[in-house]
Amino acid sequence: MKHFLFTLFFLTSLIPAFTQAQDRVISGRLKDANGEPLPGVSISVKGTTQGTTTNAEGYYRITAPLGATLVISFIGFTTREVQVTEKNSTALGSGDSSESEPVQIPSSQMVQNEAQQSTQPPTQPTPEKTGVATLTDDSPRYTIQSYTTFPNQNPLTNTYTLRYVKGWLARLQYGSKARNGIFVADTRPYIQAPVQLIFSSSFTLDQINQLPDLQSQYAQGRPVNGIETWQGSETGEIFSWGPKINNLEFDGQPYAYDPNGALTTRGNGNGNRAKAYNPYQFFRNGMTTNHTLTLKTTLWKTDLKTGFTYHTQQGVVPNAHTNESQWNLNLKRLIMPALRAEFSLFYTSINQTLPNQNGNWAHILSSVMQTAPTFDNAGGLSRREALRNEDAYLLSDNQFRTYSAGNTDNPYALVNLLPDNQNIRNLFTNLSLNYDQNNFQVLLKGSLEHKNQNRVFGIVPAMTTYPEGRLTTREYKLSNYQFTAKPSFDTYLNSSSTIYLETSVSYTFAHQQEQLNRKDGFRFASTESFDIRNADSLAIRKFTPLRQKHEIAESIRLKYRDLVLLNLTNQHYFSSTYTKGKFWLPTIGLGFTFSELFSYSSFLNFAKVYANYSQNIQEAPLIYNQWQYNSTQYAASNFAPYQETQEIVYTRQLQPEKTTKKELGLDMNIIQNRLHVSASYFQNLTQQALVPIFSENGFLLQNLADIENKGYEWSVSYQHHTGAVRFMSRVSFSKVKPVVTKLYNNGTRIPIAGFSDVSTNLVAGQPYGVLMGSRWKTNENGQTIIGTDGYPVVDDQPQIIGNPNPRWTASTEHTIWWKGWSCNILFDFRQGGDIWNGTQASLNYLGVSKVTEQQRPTQNYIFEGVQENGKPNGIMVDFANSAHGLQDNRWVRYGQSGVGAESIQKSSWIRLQEVKLSYKFPSYRQHFLPRCDIQVSVSGRNLWLSTPYKGVDPAGTLFGYNTATGLDLFNAPSLRSYGASVQITI
Repeated sequence: MKHFLFTLFFLTSLIPAFTQAQDRVISGRLKDANGEPLPGVSISVKGTTQGTTTNAEGYYRITAPLGATLVISFIGFTTREVQVTEKNSTALGSGDSSESEPVQIPSSQMVQNEAQQSTQPPTQPTPEKTGVATLTDDSPRYTIQSYTTFPNQNPLTNTYTLRYVKGWLARLQYGSKARNGIFVADTRPYIQAPVQLIFSSSFTLDQINQLPDLQSQYAQGRPVNGIETWQGSETGEIFSWGPKINNLEFDGQPYAYDPNGALTTRGNGNGNRAKAYNPYQFFRNGMTTNHTLTLKTTLWKTDLKTGFTYHTQQGVVPNAHTNESQWNLNLKRLIMPALRAEFSLFYTSINQTLPNQNGNWAHILSSVMQTAPTFDNAGGLSRREALRNEDAYLLSDNQFRTYSAGNTDNPYALVNLLPDNQNIRNLFTNLSLNYDQNNFQVLLKGSLEHKNQNRVFGIVPAMTTYPEGRLTTREYKLSNYQFTAKPSFDTYLNSSSTIYLETSVSYTFAHQQEQLNRKDGFRFASTESFDIRNADSLAIRKFTPLRQKHEIAESIRLKYRDLVLLNLTNQHYFSSTYTKGKFWLPTIGLGFTFSELFSYSSFLNFAKVYANYSQNIQEAPLIYNQWQYNSTQYAASNFAPYQETQEIVYTRQLQPEKTTKKELGLDMNIIQNRLHVSASYFQNLTQQALVPIFSENGFLLQNLADIENKGYEWSVSYQHHTGAVRFMSRVSFSKVKPVVTKLYNNGTRIPIAGFSDVSTNLVAGQPYGVLMGSRWKTNENGQTIIGTDGYPVVDDQPQIIGNPNPRWTASTEHTIWWKGWSCNILFDFRQGGDIWNGTQASLNYLGVSKVTEQQRPTQNYIFEGVQENGKPNGIMVDFANSAHGLQDNRWVRYGQSGVGAESIQKSSWIRLQEVKLSYKFPSYRQHFLPRCDIQVSVSGRNLWLSTPYKGVDPAGTLFGYNTATGLDLFNAPSLRSYGASVQITI
């Protein structure tokens, strides 16, 4: 597999997916083609419910593992996907709050819809044209004040008034030329430009890409007195180590758990043979729709842009829905030639039912996959009927109908009765004033951000995990006010204009307050009384932490021609929660464009080497919003009762994380800019990393580790024109090594995700997030020790059993354009990285996996190893000999989560990530109709996956937590999608 991956990589021209299993923080700022910030851009981690939106100034911050895919969408823009790389992210808790390396969205990937039109408006209005009626130097000047942003429109044809401005106001608005006053011809104050409408609509059909193989030959039950015996649901039997299904038939008698009757041996029933049901029929096809309408015009001297988006998603898990609506407004006005004002507003509303949170999807998926082959969860009904009819999951005595009474839950009951839902409301507003006169600029900006998030989750009474029921309501509010003042000055330092200087000083004040009101209710009388007000026991937690931040930054930018560029910045930071402050946080960047040393060459068009160094800090969040640590106190075999019970709030003992970044890089364009080559080496160190740790009072956040990331990445792209055909190929490669260099307080290991018996950990000197769990006991020579029963002996102490970080990652992208057609193909590659397949271990234990169907007849097997006395093992064993009962069963003997090391699998993959075909119709225009542009597309995502991993998609994470990579215990499956879209511009 290793050699095959390398060969295919070099043959197909790869492009990088800078991935790694380590958790990353991606932050920065998104801007449009004009350099203006984009508030309210939706950024989510593909395949999860984790997401965020840019604030009023375009800033964002999100946590995701290296290699994860960020889905970036915004009204009026084409939705695109960007992979998380070492270069565009920092290690979790690295403290990098700067925007020095935001997620890079290539112009070929994130395109403003209007930019696709041939009549692209100019990026800014043309404010004035000097008149010609000046008589003397003391006479007033003339100017035409035009605000239109649309081309080919003469402002003089719309002039309606002439006004005279003099004094200090004239000099402020129009500079020294207005020292004696100025006549201003104003254009018409109402609509000065045509209205542009952009409508886009898309539809996607989603299907589950990969699920574990289940067996269909053996019935529910176990050996009794040496005979494989069917055991019905009423017995509470959880195993499927019973007789072969083709040796059973229905008895035809009334039976509450199956309308066909109970099972008996052939010849003792009604002749209707038993059958194996397919539990995966529970899942459905998902569907996603997205509709966007954008309007642009100029109204009353103001550029206006507004848009509305409505998004719906029907999940593959029944009753899982998402409805999202977004509205944005952007107003730009040139108040005077040197002063521009801008106001933006973005509002989003999200309503979710059964989001993949709190381990609820793992509970649902386990209830599906663990079902015995001879039990029908739908009770003879179709999926749609079972979702509407409670008879599918309720018995006549109102007890739940499940394949193992009192031990498991019916998935149809879970999706109908679980209270899990989430409502989010976000509001961003921003007002900025930009004064730009001669070489002096001043930016004043104020922003307001409000967020309300209401979550409800729990377990209804009578379900196996919490028979008395529990319910949680969590209300979270965020208020963030921010003001920034930034004066700057730029000039040339010599008469030949070869040395350029730009200086700036900025001050930012931010007021951030968070509120948390959480209620946990326990013990409810019945499902009818399942309301937080009816809880027999109620725990209430309220927090209102506050932080006020002050940041001052001085910056100097020196450029000598286009040859040398030097950036020097220092930042001062202090806050109400970090009064000590930090007054030396330098950033140094040096670039040398050595291609400027040579005369023009058609071969070497551009070549630059650069070096960057920076220091930064990041304070702990006021309310910690990561949840993966909660499950580390649960055993993997007892994960079903898992709930997000813990909350972590900032304490003053915490120190900010410190991050130091170093980078060396090269960028080159050669062969008439057709070939682009880039490469970089980086070394990042995070000190005082903040990590949740369990104590006698619950989980606390502490500064516990130093983490180093170093590696390299390179990319090569080539584009060419041949007549009407244009094509582009891009290949990249990334190799990163994350290592925990130090643990504080003489710590040996810190679990960061997973369970008490298998987890990802911080271990000094080891890769970040190494997997630790049980493994076979070995002697000093590394030989497995075999017990007197012929089976390997389990070591009592947890050991390192795997490394979830890949050796390297890459992707390849190819695009071809011909006339109005375009076709894009994207492949992803990953080599190495381990995953603990707890799903497979659990299914093996219960006897419902395909592996147990294939291997249970195995007899006289000899495990390789040595006995305690050092002699080679020669004891033969049978994997599932009914005469020995379950106690000697090959899989049952080691428990439901099995032996950790035995469940480690490789997560290498080759993935056809996307294929997209688009066609743009020729522009349609009649003299009495506006111009109309139409583009249609069809696409497929995640169409093909080749991997040695036997669970769900190896890109999945435990309970949907982005920071819980390398662990699979009934993870949510990935989706294969087929979509179509249309965009109409008028």
